[in-house]
Amino acid sequence: KEVSLSMRKILPRFFALVLCLSMTVSTALAAGLTPVRDYAGSGFTDVPHDWSYPYISSCYELGLMSGHGDGRFAPKGSVSVAEGITVAARVHHLWRGGDGVLPGGSPWYTGAVDYALENGLITQGQFSNYNAAAKRCQLADLLAKALPEEAYAAINTISSLPDVSSSTPYAESILKLYRAGILTGSDIYGTFSPNSPITRAELAAILCRLAQ
Repeated sequence: KEVSLSMRKILPRFFALVLCLSMTVSTALAAGLTPVRDYAGSGFTDVPHDWSYPYISSCYELGLMSGHGDGRFAPKGSVSVAEGITVAARVHHLWRGGDGVLPGGSPWYTGAVDYALENGLITQGQFSNYNAAAKRCQLADLLAKALPEEAYAAINTISSLPDVSSSTPYAESILKLYRAGILTGSDIYGTFSPNSPITRAELAAILCRLAQ
């Protein structure tokens, strides 16, 4: 009963915070990232007007994420390693005054991979299959390297998570993003699920926190 009462007190505050974040996400952007296009021109037909809408629209306007080229954003779709690298490279490029447009190539992600290698976002041989679904821990490492170190100023002292240990791949990058408030976990315990895939809508939310 005490737990239930406590949760009833906490939940309204939590949802108020989520609503506040959703309302400000398109305007409270870091100085290094500014909109480069208008969401009205995206033509997406599958983006629901739910919690994900402000994040997806903001990511599109910032040039961080695009659709599949057929009128779909696929918010529930998984994120491939190649897509994760491309997003991290775009953040890196935009933050440094670029337009987020990376060189093309064959396969399509060649330019992004080359850029990521040249700028220390990934290392040679780090990934064996760029078309595989990216794990959450892999995306955490990519995003932890996308901005200058000072952009990840700690706002808490989190030093451990229920499902992340010193042996977890990219553990330091995960904790770095938690301490900066960019990652928050999936429950009140901060559970991260490092080896699970991530949806495109979830990535959009993380990218917006990164931009803020």
